[in-house]
Amino acid sequence: MKELQRHRDAFELYLTKKLEGIDTTQAITQVSLELSCSESSIYNWKKKFNWDEREAIRSAEIQKEVEKRTNATITENKVKYLSFYHKLLDDLKNNFNIKIENTRDLKLVVDGALNLQGEATERSHNVTDIKLTNFDKDAQKEIIDEDIRGI
Repeated sequence: MKELQRHRDAFELYLTKKLEGIDTTQAITQVSLELSCSESSIYNWKKKFNWDEREAIRSAEIQKEVEKRTNATITENKVKYLSFYHKLLDDLKNNFNIKIENTRDLKLVVDGALNLQGEATERSHNVTDIKLTNFDKDAQKEIIDEDIRGI
């Protein structure tokens, strides 16, 4: 038997039902009702045209596309978050426009940026060991510049 458009349409309908979570038996029943043909014909087409193998291939393709889109979304979010961290650090470095109340706050900002980049958050020169309030603004900027270069 040669596969006709009717058989391809039946497979697409069957696959849609399966992707909706319907079991094989129920999918066959629904396809037969929608296409007005017997369940035995649908079962024969399923076997003759290798629907199980085609379903596995299509499912793998769909899974790859889902993973690709998920990875793109995660990447976009990381870029947004990282740009946010860099903006905070730039404002801090250039203008001191943001309120970093203590070294813990600064460490949280720096560690967040490092984590997004997959970098370690502990360094031999740890920013939490520095009391920023004990220095003048020029000294604070110099220390922050040094830490930012490490990012």
